[in-house]
Amino acid sequence: MTTQTAILTCLLVLTPACSSKQRSGGTGEGAASAAKVAPAADPPARGPCGSDTPAACEDRATAAYVAGRYEEALILAYSAPVAYYSTRDLLAARLGREPDWEHFAADPAHFPDPAAFYRADRDLDRTAALHTLETRCDARADLDACVMAGLVRDDRKLATPAVTFDLFRRGCDGGQIVGCFSLGYCYEKATCTAKDLTKAGESYEKACAGGLMSACSNLGYCHESGTCAQKDMAKAAHLYATACEHEERFACGNLGRCYEKGTCTSKDPAKAAPLYARACTGGNMVSCSNLGFCYDNGTCAPKNSAEAARLYGLACEGGAMVGCLNLGYCYEHGTCAPKDNARAAQLYAQACEGDLASCGLLGYCYAQGTCTAKDNTKAAALFRKACEGGDKESCTNLKIVQRGH
Repeated sequence: MTTQTAILTCLLVLTPACSSKQRSGGTGEGAASAAKVAPAADPPARGPCGSDTPAACEDRATAAYVAGRYEEALILAYSAPVAYYSTRDLLAARLGREPDWEHFAADPAHFPDPAAFYRADRDLDRTAALHTLETRCDARADLDACVMAGLVRDDRKLATPAVTFDLFRRGCDGGQIVGCFSLGYCYEKATCTAKDLTKAGESYEKACAGGLMSACSNLGYCHESGTCAQKDMAKAAHLYATACEHEERFACGNLGRCYEKGTCTSKDPAKAAPLYARACTGGNMVSCSNLGFCYDNGTCAPKNSAEAARLYGLACEGGAMVGCLNLGYCYEHGTCAPKDNARAAQLYAQACEGDLASCGLLGYCYAQGTCTAKDNTKAAALFRKACEGGDKESCTNLKIVQRGH
């Protein structure tokens, strides 16, 4: 029994490899316990909008358009899910009025911008849209159209990976930086081609050199982790700083973590909080949780339990599972919120739905009878989920519960 307790109460720590789920934000590793989740790295973003809320992404698209960064604006305009986009469409901003949707649908050529064509706030015929984009790609060598068609196909899984890869490759070969960015992601995550981390880094570097700050942030992560580029902490910090200066919120969050933990910069917690705040304001929900962690523990900001709970809640509502986990911990232990085991279990369950590796904390509740009634059958099922999600400690805890010790 002593052995079981010792293992089940080990501290949960997320590594810099954490995936989009927990960008305290990232690809996750951790251990089942009742401990708070410490700050972790933002992972490579799928696209320029990453985990932004639709409204935040739209604001960034509008800001990019106003600043004359049209290519960035077009891609941001595509990145938010169609179902969430509002009438403040980039096309409306460009036209200075609400588009004539009926004319638009009937005659796509009337609107020369393929990104705006596809991002219209209307349920258009996706097949017709793709046909228009790919016709422009083939007949007019329109690189924007090639890349947009690739993004549409990749997002909707409308073609074999090879077709999507070819569209991104054609764009990148012609100097379309979002094509290079998307190609890098394909190589890194093996979404539309075989995994090749070297080529992933090279593609991100091309896009970064072309001025796409999301690519610079991803390239910084490559250098920090040593995954898709040579490990170089100074270069990682430089890339994060450069991208952060251009309001790339993932980069600001990762630079903040570097200062808090002393990983790719000298340790300076005082510099971490403003960076987390900047990233959080920009829509990076994991950084909101990281800032909450600072206030919760007094590490890089004065201890303020109420502000910690608010930030954890904001992160949780924004889809960052690490915020749900940390807020659940507050309720379970009465630290930055009134003790409420039922609410703690609810938050752990919410995190489990969005991130299998997070299920270990709820499993711990059932195994120990802390924030739920003790139930080893449910504990085992949750530890199994967390184990399958990459939580190594839950794999160990599963074996312990199954032994019935």
